[in-house]
Amino acid sequence: MNLRYLIARLTQIGLIIHGGFQIFGFTSAYFEESYTTMILKFFNSTIFFVSAYLVEYYLKHPHEEIDYNSWSLSKRNF
Repeated sequence: MNLRYLIARLTQIGLIIHGGFQIFGFTSAYFEESYTTMILKFFNSTIFFVSAYLVEYYLKHPHEEIDYNSWSLSKRNF
């Protein structure tokens, strides 16, 4: 594995963990009946999960082949 792959994977894991904390805050805001905070937590957690999904796509080099069946970033399309 190369360094770029590890950084992308660690970034994805960090975003997913942070999104999980946002969902915890969302449920906590629901039980406290603070609906404005709940809406903000919902949008924030959605942004984190979408970012975690898209982070690998935007870290690819333009000459790299997109292989949807693999997490590898080392495929070259020359």
